[in-house]
Amino acid sequence: MRGQRIAGGVKGKKVLVIGSGIAGILHIQLAKFNGASFVAATDILEYRLKLAERFGADKAINAKDYKIGDLFDLVILSSG
Repeated sequence: MRGQRIAGGVKGKKVLVIGSGIAGILHIQLAKFNGASFVAATDILEYRLKLAERFGADKAINAKDYKIGDLFDLVILSSG
């Protein structure tokens, strides 16, 4: 909660969460709850990508297939 607040909040922003483990899932849910306009999540494990979508990500992207060029207002790093 503090990290998203210090980053200026997420309301109306496009957010990318890198890493969809426990911390990433919590960031996804918090961003959606706080009014992010779009939340994308990345990971390299398919089951985590499915969980990310289940818990509110608008799009789950396999990090191996991620292409530079998608623009986000805020990027949250929650990978190990």
